[in-house]
Amino acid sequence: MAMGDKENAKKALIKVILADTQVQNALNSTPDNLQNAMAKYSKQMKEVGLTFDANKAIVCKNMF
Repeated sequence: MAMGDKENAKKALIKVILADTQVQNALNSTPDNLQNAMAKYSKQMKEVGLTFDANKAIVCKNMF
């Protein structure tokens, strides 16, 4: 996968994840629930080089 393709795939995956209602609902829950909601994306995230920390995501969400 070319670098530009990888970046485009990363952006597209982020949009899909943020549009997922299970992920949106889990953001208002616990880090464990968010990690479980994100599990279905782990393979795709690894392929495009995305990392995820449920605790940091919850903390950041609560800042806003």
